[in-house]
Amino acid sequence: MVGLLPIAGASRTLRTLLRDRMAQESAAVTLAPPDITPDGVSGIRVNLYLLHLVPNAHLANLPQRRDSAGRIPVRPQLGIDLTYLLTSHAADETDAAADLGAQAALADALAVLHEHAVLTPTLRVLRNTIPDAPQGAPVMDLELLGQTERLTITLRHAELAEVTQVWSALNTTPMRRAALIGVSVVALLPREHRAAPQPVTERRIYLQPFRPPLI
Repeated sequence: MVGLLPIAGASRTLRTLLRDRMAQESAAVTLAPPDITPDGVSGIRVNLYLLHLVPNAHLANLPQRRDSAGRIPVRPQLGIDLTYLLTSHAADETDAAADLGAQAALADALAVLHEHAVLTPTLRVLRNTIPDAPQGAPVMDLELLGQTERLTITLRHAELAEVTQVWSALNTTPMRRAALIGVSVVALLPREHRAAPQPVTERRIYLQPFRPPLI
């Protein structure tokens, strides 16, 4: 990871992946709260909303690594697992076929995320119509290219009550078609470092008897 914005980088990575690989090229992919329709967006769309994050215990237990200057971080790097709320929205929810179209868009997005469950820097953009991601560029965002851990995508199991509580918290928005997507692991580099102790290169042992040995 080369920057300090890896969480936003993970969101941009998922958006680029869906824009590039969904079969419905006309479907918009947005990053917004599920009760908000971004300006200038119309028609079928899928939306990713960062809902929750938790620390990654595995990354916290890894030994600290030296940077290019030979320093070690004051605190270990912070690994985070993200949970996104993936929703699909029709252009007109009152249309008779609106729900079927939105369901198809949701299935399309889920298929893409399932087929690319492990993201690596070698995955490249195929289309030449993706905003901010030219053809041949890495799908993975620049903020994540330098991290050593792979980015994995999973469909999270969620009880109906858990999803219902999410929509209830939004107050003004009726429940929409949704799925919870887990993304692991995103690493935040430590900002403070200290000089690392130098390794021992020569061992010297001195002995000095306090009294003559008795024979």
